[in-house]
Amino acid sequence: MSWPLDLFDRVLIVSKIHLLTESSIQWLKQQAKALKKSKSIVLAQAQYEIAIEHGYSNWKHLIDTFKHENSSRCRFRHIKYDRSLLVPFEDESKTLQTQILSSQGIDQKNLNKNLDIGISEDSTSAFYSLISQALTDAKHQIATKYGFCDWEELEKKYIKELIEKEYTLEQKIGAISRRLGKNPFLIKNTIHVAIEIDNDGLIGLDVNDWEQVGFVEDHIFSAWIEKNDPYFGESYLIFFRVISTDTKSYSTVENHLIKIGSKLDLFFPLYAKAIWINGKIDKNILQSIKEDHLYHIPDIDLESIDYPLTEIPTEIWKGGY
Repeated sequence: MSWPLDLFDRVLIVSKIHLLTESSIQWLKQQAKALKKSKSIVLAQAQYEIAIEHGYSNWKHLIDTFKHENSSRCRFRHIKYDRSLLVPFEDESKTLQTQILSSQGIDQKNLNKNLDIGISEDSTSAFYSLISQALTDAKHQIATKYGFCDWEELEKKYIKELIEKEYTLEQKIGAISRRLGKNPFLIKNTIHVAIEIDNDGLIGLDVNDWEQVGFVEDHIFSAWIEKNDPYFGESYLIFFRVISTDTKSYSTVENHLIKIGSKLDLFFPLYAKAIWINGKIDKNILQSIKEDHLYHIPDIDLESIDYPLTEIPTEIWKGGY
């Protein structure tokens, strides 16, 4: 049985398992009614069969899980921006930019010819600065023409923010857990890892790739760490909740990361800058920080070094399931 996408994209897919939303529950109810009619069975039996088909022990289990995953007031959104209403103003600005440059003796159509005449690097930089400034001036003139104080105010008026996806942490953990064949209610330990971002983003992968292997981006944990832990405040990291393993052993998590790296076919081994289990950081990282500083500065005062916090408040790390 396949899941449909409604017009507002409110039924979200994580691989073959969806986040349980109001629209998805309504669709399941419709499927149960259709099954009742086709098999000439009572509605309760049809609901039971639908629930079993989607990995739940019964219909009550499905509904209770839905209520739990939608009960959190903390919701996260993916926003997309509709710029279509802004396009006419952008086109008008580009036309005006050409006019401004023309008045300065610069022909944009022959830009490459202008740059191929052997002018210096400084002149080239100044040349591009003129072009950029002309566009800035053009946008400002267009904005004031239509009654706005600047281009930014015009953008706020004509760029629409559309909610593409909305979910709770419980919904995301539940959906990914079920895809992995796990019961999210049976997760005993909360594991977080800090993965460093490279120039291509997240080691060349997007968030969906990580979710396929049981890594949930934890915005609450991330926001708290970046605000309260100076050691990670300036780092280019993403903080994941790992639900594809359940352990109290930091070495087991490290080995799991190696397996995940192999599964994702990464060029380099997957390495976590830090690992937290139930809010407590791996003490080995503290020792490695000391050793790294001593190696580079043998006479350094170890008391002056910034270390990560050893423990995170329960309400921060225990969110979700």
